[in-house]
Amino acid sequence: MLKNKLAFIWEDNPAPDNYYPTAGEKKTEYKEGVFIGYRYFDKAAVQPRFPFGYGLSYTTFAYKNLSITPAVATGDEVVTVTFEVTNTGNRAGSEVAEVYVGEPHGVPRPAKELKGFAKIQLNAGESRRLSLALDRRAFAYYNVVSHNWAVDAGDFNVYVGASSAKIGLVGRITWQEP
Repeated sequence: MLKNKLAFIWEDNPAPDNYYPTAGEKKTEYKEGVFIGYRYFDKAAVQPRFPFGYGLSYTTFAYKNLSITPAVATGDEVVTVTFEVTNTGNRAGSEVAEVYVGEPHGVPRPAKELKGFAKIQLNAGESRRLSLALDRRAFAYYNVVSHNWAVDAGDFNVYVGASSAKIGLVGRITWQEP
């Protein structure tokens, strides 16, 4: 029984296709590129039992009032992602709020990539506004041709939540290169 469960977990990972045990030698090829961990699970539509950022708490939290400024960014402009987190439970607790960015156009990239986070402690019923700054690099990818970080002009999705699988807010920003 356990072997079947382990086989299921093993098959849901990107590694089995890249691991080649041979007589006395074990070889691993890293072909996943940027699609590792939660990035792979998003691409393969696999729902892990404990997604990236998963945490246990004795209370619950809600996210609301997402604001992204500026709505259109250029050059080295800093983008501020602001949102409110409320402890909706009946006891104090801690939460790690995570901000992800996804580029639905351009070069093949993960659906979302972690770009910022903040840990907060809230009493029961307490709310707090958080602001996280994202610089140009948060929207960039490494261009292997130019050997530099590049940002493709266009719309980017901004996701805010408690884990890679528990997204509470979604917004959008447009990036324009000068």
